[in-house]
Amino acid sequence: MPEPVPGQDVLREALAQSAVEQRRADRAAEVAARHEAAAQESTPQLREFHLRMAAVHRQVERRHRATAAVHRSFAERLRTWRAAIAPPVGAAPPLVLTPLFLAAVADSADAQGAAVTLFGQSREEVLSAASDGMVKSVQDLEFVCGEGPAHTCNRQRRAVVASGAELARRWPVYGPAAARLGVRRLAAVPIEIGRRPVGALTVYEPGVNRGAADLELLRTIAGSLHRIALTGDASATDRYPLFSQADWHDVVHQATGIVAVQRGCSLADALAVIKARAFAADVPVDELAADLVAHRIRLED
Repeated sequence: MPEPVPGQDVLREALAQSAVEQRRADRAAEVAARHEAAAQESTPQLREFHLRMAAVHRQVERRHRATAAVHRSFAERLRTWRAAIAPPVGAAPPLVLTPLFLAAVADSADAQGAAVTLFGQSREEVLSAASDGMVKSVQDLEFVCGEGPAHTCNRQRRAVVASGAELARRWPVYGPAAARLGVRRLAAVPIEIGRRPVGALTVYEPGVNRGAADLELLRTIAGSLHRIALTGDASATDRYPLFSQADWHDVVHQATGIVAVQRGCSLADALAVIKARAFAADVPVDELAADLVAHRIRLED
């Protein structure tokens, strides 16, 4: 008897969560509508109160609808993936959730690709996750260069939008290299826990259907992404192990220590050397770091 195609439980949960979020959005819309109707019949003092409450619930509605859209798009992509490998022949390929999930985020954000970058307390990049190979290459480039939309967004705590020649003006090293990889326009918004910035959501080629990046929608999705995957709720991360296949850059930090000892330099200088060598050789920095840790190569002076 053939093995069941993987992902059935995740698909079922995605559809269930989409339905839950849709119901929450509908309830918020009903409350907002009641306040809007009451505002039309109230005194000026009460009218202001009802309009404020309506605005709050409309914002809640948008957030839940954005979350439902991400779950729904993820379920559709997962269903397509499952159909493509069924019936399974021999061992089914591993279930790759991270790119599927971020591709769903890109769909919901009206973009061609999406990425999440998380930063540590010293604003060092500790994780990146991408929707596809091209986006991953651009994310690797940003990590190596130490500049780019996610870094700017996290440092300034505001949205970043750039396209065309502006890429090179904003980021002299990252911009031209990203353009060579095919990036024409991008947008990034902060990801925050409470009021603490922890990272950025970046989308590539935004405005597929709208013609321009919808920053309000992107902010809403970033807030939804936080609730789905960054709350620390074990059940949520079990449902959507967004970061299970992300790049944690652990091997880079190991390689940094090795190079620092070999060269007798600081960790910052050692990391700069590794990044510069990866950039010059046009290889992923994690791949170069893995070779250093395994002692397959040594960075000569």
